[in-house]
Order: sequence, then structure tokens, then C-alpha cells
Amino acid sequence: MNNQSGVITRICLFVLILVCAGKAHTLRIDDFLNKNNNDIYASFEKAFTEAQELPGESIIELSGKTYTLPEREDSWCCLKLHGISDLIIEGNGSTVLLKPGNNFLYLSDCSNIEIRNLKIDYSPLPFIQGRVLKTFPEDGVLLGKTADGFSPVTIEENLKHCALLEENNYTHKWFYLSSVEELSKTIIKLKAKPDHKDRISKVKEGMNFVFAAPQLSESSREKRFDTKKLRGSKVFQTTPSGVIQASGCENLKFRNIRHYISPSMTYRLTGCRKVQLERVQILKKPGRERLAASLSDGMHIKDCDGVRIESCHFEALLDDSINISSMAYKVLRQLSPAAYKVRYSDIVWYDAPVKEGQTALIFDPLRAEITDRIKIEQVKFTANRERIITLARPPENLDLEGMKAEGLSPSFFIQTEDPAIVTNCTFRNQMKVGIVVRTPARIRNCDFSRTAMGVHSFNSFKFAEGPIPEDLVIRNNTFSDILYCPISVSRLGKGEITPAGGPVTIDSNQITMHSDCGISVSGIKDVNIVRNIIYPSDRPLPTLEPIKIRNCSDVTLVPVGKGFFELSK
Repeated sequence: MNNQSGVITRICLFVLILVCAGKAHTLRIDDFLNKNNNDIYASFEKAFTEAQELPGESIIELSGKTYTLPEREDSWCCLKLHGISDLIIEGNGSTVLLKPGNNFLYLSDCSNIEIRNLKIDYSPLPFIQGRVLKTFPEDGVLLGKTADGFSPVTIEENLKHCALLEENNYTHKWFYLSSVEELSKTIIKLKAKPDHKDRISKVKEGMNFVFAAPQLSESSREKRFDTKKLRGSKVFQTTPSGVIQASGCENLKFRNIRHYISPSMTYRLTGCRKVQLERVQILKKPGRERLAASLSDGMHIKDCDGVRIESCHFEALLDDSINISSMAYKVLRQLSPAAYKVRYSDIVWYDAPVKEGQTALIFDPLRAEITDRIKIEQVKFTANRERIITLARPPENLDLEGMKAEGLSPSFFIQTEDPAIVTNCTFRNQMKVGIVVRTPARIRNCDFSRTAMGVHSFNSFKFAEGPIPEDLVIRNNTFSDILYCPISVSRLGKGEITPAGGPVTIDSNQITMHSDCGISVSGIKDVNIVRNIIYPSDRPLPTLEPIKIRNCSDVTLVPVGKGFFELSK
């Protein structure tokens, strides 16, 4: 009997240990603030440290109030986590208030992280808005009156583009700023860069304008770059672009987060695996007269695998809502038949995320084709964004001499193993594209209205983004009031191209045309356009081509007999 009782006791203790180990530990940030004289940075750092010392999962809990994060001059990101795992930041509806010279959070080499139930805003606002009073097209100049509460810009370094709106609707009219001059407390003179001078002729008096208002001088910006030395080379860690940034992470979840304004990109994710963004909203703050919610991309996702974007909302962005791509590793030099020195082409400073064991897609820019797919056997660091990549075997079908004659060189892209999924999202009233996608993806049940384009898939030489459209499904979405072609899929090459890439399936979408085109596909092999319903525009148009198919092969085209689909046959 005693033995039996002892066994039962040991079993109960074992079960209790398992229960305790599996239970998340809750750390309240307000408790840390009370212990650290309300120093919010010291409080978060100590909470993060304590969380990692505890077994199992930890929750850092905010209390539902507004937390103002003071300006940090030593970093772009206010909070930085490196190598952290099994952590939840529970906002409980709290508002995080940031300064325009900073971003919120940087995650590097972290795993099993969830951020949820937050609102993120900026004060002062990082942009200027107002109304056009008069234009001087011959000088590339316009005069504008700033809206109440928006002070004219004082630092002219790093000026970017100015977006133009008819009332509150984005028009895809914009120009790059050369200078901003304050003529009075409310009147400013905007001057376009010389190569955008002609765009002022398209600006109408009474239009609204929005542009980013840089708060930092070039020297102040330089102080904020986080770098580390690696084998004598300076490697960048964080960038000015991305309210929330993540690099080299796995199992990330961002849920129920509202962003009321972003001074640059909102999410900047590079080289991550298994990322879930659910019920994220990038929107104008309710009850305010703001014209912008993000001054650049909403979700800028590069070289990531297993991305899931679900039930998110995007409005009033000055750039793409979602950009899912791989960045080119441009070949600088061939060192042996299977070894190459390459440079990562990321436009926002991050170091290269390539790893051994990944599959390299060998890209021929002349033909705009993937000519081979080879496992990466070894990766050797040489400098920031530069590597020596050794492939498992020499590439086949690579016309180096032909490329060299045209002043070109091959590139490597990293193969996506798990296609991105974008589902049940809404896109409203913004300057550019709803979704730019260049890697395998499934885009389903989304609603696009008043954007420049809906879904756009193509390889970009300008930004070295690719590779080419492959394994892409665009299904059961709705498009209305799209300024240009709602669905566009194409391959771009430096020379003559033959159909390649694919398969691409465009299925069961409903499109109300605003331009002369509903669906456009060019240069693709294995195309399936089936069961789409396309309705004509209310506007008179000189030509109508609901579906454009150019230079494609293996095409399946199935109408449904509704709208005027039959015109495209």
C-alpha cells in the first residue's frame, strides 16, 4: 500500500511539473516601470531578460494605456530583440506612440514570437498634407496651403515623392520633390526634380497633396544605423524602413495590430520562415482628417518562406500594400565552375540572408529565364551583402559569353519552398499596387477597390526583384475602380524572350473594368484563365480588351458567358 501511495505521489509531482512547465509566465510591463523610475527602455530590456531566464513561454503584458517611446538617437528601432524565443507581447489594446525618427521593433534570429492587440501611432506626424493653390508647370513648381496641424518641413534632405489626391481619392499622380520652401506659416512652394518637372502640368488646382516630412538631417540619420563588425566588415542590422522589422526569424505571428501612420514601410521582413500576419490593419486614424496611413509599402517581404497574410486591411498607402519577392544575388565574379562571388541586391541595407542547403535559381537576364536549380553547398561571408556561394555542381545552360556581350551577368535567387498565402484581405484607396508578388503564391478571396493596380506579378530589373512568375494562383477575388489593369502577370527580359515560368492560374475572379484591360498575361508558359467574370467600365473607352494574352504558350481559356468576356476570345 505504501509503495502504491509513493507511486501515485511521484506521478502527481510529474504531472504538476509538466503543467507548470507548459504554463506561460506573465510579466507586466507596468510593474517594471514602477521599479525603474518609469524608464520605458530599461523596463522593456529587463522584462525581456527575465522572460528568457524563465522556462517555457513568457508573456510581456501591457495594460491598455498609451505608452510613449522617447526618441532614440542610437538606433532606428526603439526595441531590439536578438536570439529571443517563446515570447508573446500582449498589448491588450494599448497604443504605442513613436517619434518620426524611430521605428518600433526589430527582431533578429528569433523564434516563436507573437505580437498582438496593439495600436501604433506617431506624434508629431511624419508627413505634410494640404491643398494645391496654384501650379507653374514651366518651372515645375506648385504652391500649396498646408492643412491645420501640419507644419511645413524644416529638413529638406531625403525628400521623396509627393502624392496627389482628388478630394480624398488617390490618383496615381505623383512626383519626386527637389525642394520645399516655406513662404508663410501655411503657404509652401513645392518644386519637382528636373526629370519630374513635366508632371506638374497634370496637377490641378484644388487637389490635395501628401508627402513625407523628413525630421532628421543626414548626420542624425547616420547615428541611428545599427551595425556590427564581422571579419572586419561593417554589417547593417536595422534600417530606417519598417515600423516592425524582422530578419532571420522563424514562427512569427502578428495579430490584431492597427497602424495609424508609418513614416516608411510598415512591416519589413527578410529571410524569415513561417510568418503569420492576421487582422493587421494599416488605416487612417478614425475621427481624424489624415490623408495617409503609410508613406511606403505596407508589408515588404523579401526571401521569406511560409508567409500567411489573412483578414488584413490596407488603405491610404503611398506605395504597394504587399510586396512579396526575392532579391537577386548578382554574380560579381566566377571563381570556379561551381563557386561565385555574389552581392545581395536588397535596396534597404540588410545583410544577405542566404544559407547553406537552400536551392539557388540561376537567372539568365537576357532570356529572363530560370536556367537551372541547384543546392547551395557552402556560403562564405566576405563583406556586408557579399558572399562566396559554392553550388553542388556547375550550372547548366548558362550563356555567360552571350550575357557578357550585352553587358549583363547572371543572378541567383533563393527558391521559395512554401508558397505565400494572402486571403480575405481588403485594399482601399491607395497610390500604387494592392499586391506585388514575384514568388509562388496563392491569392484568394481578396477585395480590391480604388488602387492603381490589383495584383501585379513581374520580375523587376530596376530593383533586382524576382525571380519570375511561377506557381501563382489568383482565385475568387473582386476588383473595382482599378486605375490600370487589375491583374497583370509578365516576364521582362533584356533580349528576345520565349514563353517560360508558370504555371499561372487566374480563376473565378470578378472584375469591373476601369481601364481598357481586365487581365493581362505575357511571356508565360502554362496559363489557365478560367471562370472569370469581367464587366465593362461606365467610362467611354477607345478600345476594350478584357483579356490580353501576349507571347504565351500552353494557354487554357474558359469563359463563363457573363459580362462581356466573349469579346476577349
